[in-house]
Amino acid sequence: MAGRDPAAKRLKRAINRPKRNYAQELAARGLIDPPVEVGWTDPKTRAAQANAALTLQFGELDEPLQTAFDAFRLDPRNPWDWRRLIWELAYSHPRFASRAGRPAKDLRPLVSLLTRDGNWKRSNAELVTDVKKLGWYRRLKRNLKTATIEKYLREARRELSRIIEEQVEERLRPPD
Repeated sequence: MAGRDPAAKRLKRAINRPKRNYAQELAARGLIDPPVEVGWTDPKTRAAQANAALTLQFGELDEPLQTAFDAFRLDPRNPWDWRRLIWELAYSHPRFASRAGRPAKDLRPLVSLLTRDGNWKRSNAELVTDVKKLGWYRRLKRNLKTATIEKYLREARRELSRIIEEQVEERLRPPD
């Protein structure tokens, strides 16, 4: 597929690109005065530079930013909306958001099943039929193999043990 430039490749190129001074690039185009060495620890200087950097004033150069603000229904005049936009873009990219793998399973229905009527004494193999009767299981879009249900029950038992240990520790902790 000629001409295809996936976002992941563009991102990799952008990350590997040598660090550039964007203000110097704008000055070279005659869009701003040449930048001076800035002391970022001075609050007044930082505020003035941040205001200049975060004001959409360069027309065509700012079109991608304005499009992004519009898409997220954010206001480019609000500095917190800049932060929100950057966060949303970073969070939506798998390289920067820690959401690898499958979503976490909700073990609460299984933990609840284990706590009812002495079910914790029964083997996982015995509990599989009870799990299949749960609304939680019926709402799944697929049928799980018995081995998978047993694995989930093992995880639920570990979670139940952790919960019990926390409660015991909390009750044994001396009052402040």
